[in-house]
Formats: sequence, C-alpha cells, structure tokens
Amino acid sequence: MRKNLKNVLLYLGIAVVLILAIVFVSSATENTEKMKYSEMISLIKENKVSEFELNLYSAVLTYIKRDDGKTYRFNVA
Repeated sequence: MRKNLKNVLLYLGIAVVLILAIVFVSSATENTEKMKYSEMISLIKENKVSEFELNLYSAVLTYIKRDDGKTYRFNVA
C-alpha cells in the first residue's frame, strides 16, 4: 500500500515539474515581438530603444523600449 502511494506521489511530482517548466518557457517567450528586421532597425535609429544586448550564440536581441521601460526579445535570423 505504501509503495503505491509513493509511486503516485512521484508521478504527481513529475507532472507538476513539467507543468512549471511549460509555464516558464511560455512566459519567457511572451515578450517576443513579431516584427520585421527593418522595423527593429528603425526603432534603434529613431532612438526608441534605451538599451539592447545581442546574444550571438542564440541570435536573440534583448532590448528595452524608452516609452514603457519593458524588456522585449527579438529573434535575429
């Protein structure tokens, strides 16, 4: 009886960890904007971006807009 309870708790724990991982990944991609590369360049040229960081390994441009102060991600090809 105790062995069955341990197995059930183990499977529930694995399910909770998987659900938390999915929530984390979906929240990380929530601020990814769908825009063209030319639109991103125009934002930078018009001084609408306060700071940015380009990760060359993952090809992700992380930037902060001046108007709202939020952090956004842009996938560079």
